Amino acid sequence: MFDFLKKAPKEEPARRASPDHSAVEINDARLRTGKELRAVLYLYGDSTYIVSSTTSIAETGTPIVLDASAPDDQIGLAICDKLLDAWQHDLGDLRAHKQDDWQVLKASGAKTGRQFNENALYMVIETINSAIRFQMRYRVTLEPDFHAGAVLSNGVEHEQIGITVRRLVVAAKALREADFF
Repeated sequence: MFDFLKKAPKEEPARRASPDHSAVEINDARLRTGKELRAVLYLYGDSTYIVSSTTSIAETGTPIVLDASAPDDQIGLAICDKLLDAWQHDLGDLRAHKQDDWQVLKASGAKTGRQFNENALYMVIETINSAIRFQMRYRVTLEPDFHAGAVLSNGVEHEQIGITVRRLVVAAKALREADFF
């Protein structure tokens, strides 16, 4: 009689239509939100990847932390998971947020925001229709308008996303060594 008072069963995480890529889920999330999806990836100190989802202009949710030696498909899957997590968090009052609340900073183990910024590569990952755009640069740079970038189909395998991330790290470092940014 009072079935409506019972708690709903805990929802299991959605399974991927394919274990190797996330095209169906990314397209569904874009349709559901009516917005392009966005995530960010940091390479901190050449040893740790930190991937975070975004809502509007802020990084949100709990980041995924991976060792830099993680397999390419694991890096790609983490990026797709955080793209799918975009727009899923309440921002609250952005003015009340402090640097100490920044989940990525906590996950990095850096003692200060300055230390983090000086030792981090920063990548914005966003969907554009049926593609995913990657833009990597140093967190602190004299040329913030320049980046190393790539565009892939959103149907690409997770492994190829991880390979692309590693290539963009090499490209950004080469541009820094050439005093480009």
